[in-house]
Amino acid sequence: MNRTRWRSWDVQRKTDGPRSGMRGAAGLLAATLLLAACGGGGDDKASPAPDQGGDQRAVTSTTVASGASAPAPLDGQVAAAVEAAYREATAAELAFDSEVGQFDPVAFRDRVGRYLTGSQHDFSFKVSQERRLRGEVLSPPGLQPGEIAPVVTLEGPGRATVRDCAADHPTIKASTGERVDEPIDGREVVISEMVLIDGQWKIARTTVPGERCTV
Repeated sequence: MNRTRWRSWDVQRKTDGPRSGMRGAAGLLAATLLLAACGGGGDDKASPAPDQGGDQRAVTSTTVASGASAPAPLDGQVAAAVEAAYREATAAELAFDSEVGQFDPVAFRDRVGRYLTGSQHDFSFKVSQERRLRGEVLSPPGLQPGEIAPVVTLEGPGRATVRDCAADHPTIKASTGERVDEPIDGREVVISEMVLIDGQWKIARTTVPGERCTV
């Protein structure tokens, strides 16, 4: 099953289903218990973390939903804030899933969960925990230069869509270096729905339609 790059955000993959590899009722039960311990659905109101690096070279590209007027300066500022939040979320999850060791739900909440909300938070929590239990990490670690190419579309007040053209990012066994996911040829489309909660843009849902793309 294709588990391209780091995508624990494959909640609605339209090809062959989520590639999270959730194996075994015991693992899912443990994820549920740990999720309850750290407060559940991910609407943590901590202030946004500093930019965690990653691909800062791509030029911001902004579109407006069909039928809307051309972007005003304020729209440009909002789109820039959406893109910045998406980049921070991507960098945070890639960094977290590049590490070995016991899964820490509090660390996930503070480092990754703050950028997610609702079912997206819950799903990513489970995937990250399962990855740690299997001893799998991302390689190379963290967000790589040029790995993402987000394009922001403003959908309405407090709502936006990010269409990314993401490069392949392997998942390996930390102990052996063996790749455990299937490589993809080129890049693939990743679509994230984002919402504004208490002044912070968060990812609410992500789909991977199985389409290839170029930048």
